[in-house]
Amino acid sequence: MLREGGGFCQLQVDAYQDQQTCPCFTCLCSFKRPETSYNDCQQQCNLREKYAEVLGDKTPDDFPEIPGVDSP
Repeated sequence: MLREGGGFCQLQVDAYQDQQTCPCFTCLCSFKRPETSYNDCQQQCNLREKYAEVLGDKTPDDFPEIPGVDSP
């Protein structure tokens, strides 16, 4: 165990094969305890209405893709 705190813990696992001196696989896992939050829901809003002046009657397909940001 690498770290154990009040909200989460981290574990590291090293796997060795036969008599190897260095690991063939290393895994670092973080586990977080559930916590109560007052922000469990996102405010509902109609983005088409909010940005109607900018969007006009265009759909997302009407805008060109931005390489490196958008996926085809």
